[in-house]
Amino acid sequence: MWDKSTDDWKVFWFNKCATYSLSNWEGPGPYFNNQTGGRAVASFYRRDGSSMKNVSPGDDGWWDWSPVWKIRNCY
Repeated sequence: MWDKSTDDWKVFWFNKCATYSLSNWEGPGPYFNNQTGGRAVASFYRRDGSSMKNVSPGDDGWWDWSPVWKIRNCY
């Protein structure tokens, strides 16, 4: 994510298989699923808990983070 306070990119590492809540992630930005293995599909969730997107290992792209409330990095 772009960190306005430092005027630089900030990389988040979600190492443990878990669901992570996001705070103040606004606007478009990149994603990259750097995981391997069959359970390494990452999922983005809306405020109501519904799934928005699944990201397979090795996939990358841009996403609007404003409506994303949680990320689960594996299942």
